[in-house]
Amino acid sequence: MKGHSKLIVILGDSQTVKDSARKLRNLVNIVRVARGVFLIHGQIGKAQSILQDLPMISFQKAREIPSASDHGEEATSRRVYAVVSYRFQGPTAIQKKRVERLVRRSVSIRLRSGVLLFPVLRSKDRRRLLESNQTGRFLDSRKTSEELRSLGANVSRWSRLRLVEHQSKVRDALARTLLHDITSFEELVMNLRTRAKDPETQDRTLKKRYSTLSRRYREMKTKWSLASKIWNYDATKALTRSYNMLIAARRTIDSFAKNS
Repeated sequence: MKGHSKLIVILGDSQTVKDSARKLRNLVNIVRVARGVFLIHGQIGKAQSILQDLPMISFQKAREIPSASDHGEEATSRRVYAVVSYRFQGPTAIQKKRVERLVRRSVSIRLRSGVLLFPVLRSKDRRRLLESNQTGRFLDSRKTSEELRSLGANVSRWSRLRLVEHQSKVRDALARTLLHDITSFEELVMNLRTRAKDPETQDRTLKKRYSTLSRRYREMKTKWSLASKIWNYDATKALTRSYNMLIAARRTIDSFAKNS
């Protein structure tokens, strides 16, 4: 991307992306660069009316990267991002599982399926927030892209971007990503509680599974603690609920172990 070019990402489900992409096909100065992702070069004339009706988020090149310690409305408007788009040709169940793990280890949020949004940080902020002993080295957009390619994905990455309006859509993406993380974790915890009530399930198996979920919770808590510092987004209420569910599962395991 150079100069006044814009990167636009179509939002929504697979059918919405497909329908929107069809409307942009063959328009002057609009080039498809990934699935549901387009570059706009120069003037687009009548196509502007088409773009206005599409569910999308758009970016331009940023001149500088603000400090992560800057907060407030002005700091939010100056925040700098990276966009990573990835796609598999007929992904296997193993690839899907590994991608889920990879995304959990990154500082990204999901704009939609196959498109991740990352904060771009100054070097000292990246070392302090992503590479400290407390956080356990979360992945930035470059490392995540490399890992996705190693899994067999076709990957495109654009960095040092600033939003062109659409601030609320980043907040919406944060909320959706948190809901996804919390929901998938709590489903696993509920499954563990159900298994704990089954007399056929060995106590050793339950405790091993509980340890795995405890590690996953710590990872999730660390990620969303970073979100508070980087994105200025508070996930405390949702994390507390998940923690209470995890403790309840532990009590169920202990209770049924005593009665067996």
